[in-house]
Amino acid sequence: YVAARRALGLDDGRVALGNQWIVAEDPERTFAAVAPHILYQVNAYADYGAFGPPETVPRLTEPQQLLDHGHYQLHDAASAADALVPMLAGGPVVDCFSWTLFPGEPLDRAVERIEYAAAQLLPLVRARLA
Repeated sequence: YVAARRALGLDDGRVALGNQWIVAEDPERTFAAVAPHILYQVNAYADYGAFGPPETVPRLTEPQQLLDHGHYQLHDAASAADALVPMLAGGPVVDCFSWTLFPGEPLDRAVERIEYAAAQLLPLVRARLA
């Protein structure tokens, strides 16, 4: 991306990085709790045509399909930092975002994930990028 922009005489540009991750102290337990909400969300996007013509994209019925089809990854803070730091260090990323609250999910579950990321993930990322 950066090399192509430079070859065109442009600056390095800006990238917004979105990750479909569940980051939690116990990501498997958290995923089990939010999976019905994510299934609803992914199937709604399929119905909107986000993954191709809706009539050709089968609806997901089991939570494991969300992981097997690459819609989401599960991470604790350390593995999220392992995956995130190379992405941040390798290019002009100016924003990094992920889903905060899934459709119909109780707010307190989302807050728990946000607090975990703020307290555990961000310090790891900052230390590794320093």
